[in-house]
This record gives sequence, C-alpha cells and structure tokens, in this order.
Amino acid sequence: MFYSARYVNGADAIPALRAAMHARVAGHFSLLDAEIARCGGPWLLGPELSICDIYLAWCARWAQIYPQGDTLAREALNGLPQVWSLLSALEVRASVQRACVREEIARRPFTDPVVLQPTRGAVTG
Repeated sequence: MFYSARYVNGADAIPALRAAMHARVAGHFSLLDAEIARCGGPWLLGPELSICDIYLAWCARWAQIYPQGDTLAREALNGLPQVWSLLSALEVRASVQRACVREEIARRPFTDPVVLQPTRGAVTG
C-alpha cells in the first residue's frame, strides 16, 4: 500500500494494485478470524493473551489509518466477529488504556482508530 508506484509500471496500474492489496489484507484478517474460532478464542492462540494478539491489534489499527486516504474499510474488520471481539477486548484492558493515555492515542485504538497528533514527549511524537 505504501510507495505503490515502486511496484508497478505506470501510475494507471496503481488503482488495480491497491484494490488487490485491500482484498489481500482483508483476506488475511479473515484467515485470522477463522484461526481464533478454531482455537476457541478469545485470543489468537486460545485462552491466553499473547504478543500475537497485541501485534494483530496494531496491524488492524495501522490498516485502518495508513496510508491516509486509502485505508482498509473499518467494516472489513467489523464483519469479522472473532477479530472484532479480540480488538474490543484488548483495547479496554487497563494496560492498553494506560499506554493510550501516555501516547495520546484515542481510547478506542483498535475499533475506532484515528491518526495520531502527538505532542512532544510521547514516544510517537
């Protein structure tokens, strides 16, 4: 999705590449949704939270806000019940909420993400 012109010959091919990438990313999230269900959830590897869940949540966030102007539609994730449940459960955890306050990230970083506007001093700023 980033630097699309590097991967095609000519600007007229960029829309097709981006459409294909949207479909591919959405398909990968669909596979993850099925895997959560297969493992019995609520997390990607089953009953225990792991770093995989945290990484999945941030990938979902990034897919919804970057690249600006051409992001994965929020509905693509909202339509995946296992992934959406994981994102919803993770973002209300006290540790995630503390990190959101510290990094000046909106309180719903995974189910309603917004592009950061950090002030000086935040890790992301």
